Amino acid sequence: MHFIFTILLSAILASFQGGSEKWIVQKTSEINVNGKSNVNSFVCMVSSFSTKDTMTFMQPKSNGASTVHCTLEVPIRVFDCGNKHMTKDLQKTLNMSSFPSLYIKFSTFSIHPSKWVNGTKVQADALITISGVTKSYKIAYTVSRSGDQRATLKGQQKVLFSEFYLKPPTKLGGAIRVYDDLIVDMTMHLTKEE
Repeated sequence: MHFIFTILLSAILASFQGGSEKWIVQKTSEINVNGKSNVNSFVCMVSSFSTKDTMTFMQPKSNGASTVHCTLEVPIRVFDCGNKHMTKDLQKTLNMSSFPSLYIKFSTFSIHPSKWVNGTKVQADALITISGVTKSYKIAYTVSRSGDQRATLKGQQKVLFSEFYLKPPTKLGGAIRVYDDLIVDMTMHLTKEE
C-alpha cells in the first residue's frame, strides 16, 4: 500500500511541477561574435542556423532546474564577418579544414521552461567545442515569451581564443592584431513541440 501511495504522490507532484518538454531551436536563431583588433572592431555573424535542433527539458528537479538534452552544431563556413578576407582569416584560425563545425552542448538550465515568463533570467550549463577543444561555461540568458508556444533566449558569453589553444589572427607581419577576447551574443528562437 505504501508503494502505491508513493507512486500516486510522485505523479501528483510531477503534474504540478510540469513534465518533460521539447522545444525546437528555429533556423532563424543567430550568433554574433564580437571582437576587436588594435585597429578596429568587427562582428562575425551566423544569421541563421542550417538546421532545426531540439532541446529536450526533463522534468524539473526539486530546485526548479532541468536537465537538458541538446547539442547545437554550427558549421564554421556559415560565419560571415562582412569582409571576405576577415571571414577567411576566422575560418583558418578556427581550423575549419580539420574541424568544420563548432558545438554547443547544453546539460542543465536553472529554470524549467514551464516557469519562463518575460524577463526570466536563466543560467545554462554548456560545453562549447571549438577546433576539437571543449570548455565548460555557465551562460546567462534572458527569456522573452510570445504566448505559451514561443520563447526567445538571449545570452552573452566571453570566450578567449587562447582557451581553445588558438592564436588570434594577425596581418601585415603583426602590425594588425586581433585581441584574444571575444564576446559571443546568442539569440535562440524556440517553439514548443506539442
